[in-house]
Amino acid sequence: MLRFRDFPSLSFRAITSKFPARPPPTTFPFAIATSIGFLVEGMEHGTLIITLSYLIAAMVAQSRIEGKIHTPLEVGAGSLIGIFISILIFSIFG
Repeated sequence: MLRFRDFPSLSFRAITSKFPARPPPTTFPFAIATSIGFLVEGMEHGTLIITLSYLIAAMVAQSRIEGKIHTPLEVGAGSLIGIFISILIFSIFG
């Protein structure tokens, strides 16, 4: 029977780390907020809508840090990834 100690190259941090194995959960809220920014650009209350969408995304990020689910680095990286992916998609297809 194999045990964890039979694999010295594996560490506890490597197994429990959520970054960069998959995108952090803040990627999606910031991608959506950026997409909303592109879609409501020029509308009457566009600035308010954009501000509220980023506020909600920031609240998701803050809750992930506060709940000790992710580190600030993971949350920040996920936020930037989401923003850049949305900008890239809207630059190509928009």
